[in-house]
Order: sequence, then C-alpha cells, then structure tokens
Amino acid sequence: MVLVSDLMDRADLGVRAVLLPAPSAAVTWVVATELLQPASYLEGGELVLTTGLVMADAEAGTWREYVASLVEAGVAALGLGTGIAFDTVPEDLREACRIGTSQSPRGPSRGLLRLHQP
Repeated sequence: MVLVSDLMDRADLGVRAVLLPAPSAAVTWVVATELLQPASYLEGGELVLTTGLVMADAEAGTWREYVASLVEAGVAALGLGTGIAFDTVPEDLREACRIGTSQSPRGPSRGLLRLHQP
C-alpha cells in the first residue's frame, strides 16, 4: 500500500505538500484529469493529478465546488502540476482545500500537493 506520505519522501518526484492534514491516507489509484467535475468517475482513495487547465480563470466558488466534490468522493489527495496553467498554487484553491478538509464527514484526510513541471 502506498501512502501520501510515501510520495513526500521521494525528492525525485518534485512533490511538495501545500496542505496535508493526513499524510497516512492510502493511495489506491492515480488519476490524471482535466475534467471540471471528475468526482463521478472516482471511487475513493485516488491521488487526483491535474494541471488545472479548465480552472485557469476559476473564481473561489468554483474551486470550493471542485474540492468539495473530491472530498465527497473520498480522494486521498489532489496534486496540482505547476508550470502550465499556474506558476504557483492559487490561493483560492488553498482556501478551498482548507475549508473542504475541515468540513469533511470523513475527517481531515485529504491533502493538496504541488507538483513541479520542469
């Protein structure tokens, strides 16, 4: 079993935790998606990776809905690749993750990771 924390221990992956309330969350699958609403395709435990292309002009409410749907789906973590649509993790996404993890009925087990795109 791979844990989110295992990814943090791999410097060669270029992963940095932005918000990681439960590093012991198990990753059951890795999903790369640019869908605005990917939650209906998820079963729980996924590490969802995105560059955020469809979210480039998103307002705070859109980020909150996106994160809330991922939390409801039970994802292990969300990874945002920087260097394509965003140079850094948007503050609205950070805030959506803080809100989403604190209101999760499953407890604070979702995290936000920043992935560096060389």
